[in-house]
Amino acid sequence: MPWYETFGFEADPYMKVDPYTIPDERIIWNRDDLVKVKKTITDFIEDVKAGYRCALKIYGDWGSGKTWLIRYLEKRIKEEIEDVIIIRTYIPRLEPTFSILYRKFIESVMDPNTLPRIMKALEEKGGPTPEGWKKAIGDDDLGQALWNIHHNQSEMLSRRWLLGAKISMRDLSSAGIISRIEGDYRRYEIMEKVITFAREISSMTVLIIDELENVPHRLAPSLSDALRDLLDAFYDGFALICSYTAASEDEWYDLGYSEALYRRIDYTIAMEPLDITYAPDFLRLHQEVYRKPEFEVEDQLYPFTEEGVKAILTAMDPRRRLPGFILPNCGRIAREAARQGIDMIDRSFVEEHLELLEELPST
Repeated sequence: MPWYETFGFEADPYMKVDPYTIPDERIIWNRDDLVKVKKTITDFIEDVKAGYRCALKIYGDWGSGKTWLIRYLEKRIKEEIEDVIIIRTYIPRLEPTFSILYRKFIESVMDPNTLPRIMKALEEKGGPTPEGWKKAIGDDDLGQALWNIHHNQSEMLSRRWLLGAKISMRDLSSAGIISRIEGDYRRYEIMEKVITFAREISSMTVLIIDELENVPHRLAPSLSDALRDLLDAFYDGFALICSYTAASEDEWYDLGYSEALYRRIDYTIAMEPLDITYAPDFLRLHQEVYRKPEFEVEDQLYPFTEEGVKAILTAMDPRRRLPGFILPNCGRIAREAARQGIDMIDRSFVEEHLELLEELPST
């Protein structure tokens, strides 16, 4: 039996995982200590529900919960708006280029929850021929590629073209596609066409761009211009959510992003460290969604006591009292308690095992 089942959990609640792989039912708002953030979330969601064009940026240190908050916003928006289209992209650290951002964008569009809706709408608007699809989407090559994919004509080649792969002109010609996707402007153009069409078939389209901090400084101004142009292109039915790792909001400019884009962002959220006094409540909320339904406990903080949780945070570097560091530390202590057959982790148990903790103050 896995060690975490000893404490009635369905899965390890402390393990570092990609937030995008966590099921929606485990995504909750567990930062009630961030009162101002809670209000900002409410205001932003209300604007999205009303169909306003709006933009939100989220910043904080690594492990502060930025991507978790993005997932929570996604979940709330999907609950509030039945026909919303959410397109998610990010900038990976290993390949921080616009072409990779574009590819992640297209991969999100090709998601089974999104692409069939776009195809169905194109079929209704454009009819059975490629020419109709080209007119409906406003781009000849894009319309041809989507028609090919939908009708199983040169499907794999068209998918590769859409993702930006290099394909010979002879193969493209056989698929009815005129030119390769070359240059960032062409990639931006396709992104805009997709978003424009998504807005036409839904009451709200949301574009998410995570990890802005990974963009090279030389690329940030052009990405700023592209996002500014998207916000200026739409008067309603479009929302932008972006995030970047930073200790302060002003690092926006240090990363190379523009004042022009900054002025078009309506809401800003700062993800801050947990206060020691709130940490037990944070852990209660987090653990509850991992608990087996049939496993009864008097307090969802189990196997910890409040003093045990506070002892972990007291030992940590105050700058690292963030969910991404706190939860793994709780996991190390809980795993050791399960190994020893201890079912109540109090202050004394934590203090006896401080060597298991990481993110401690440097000496």
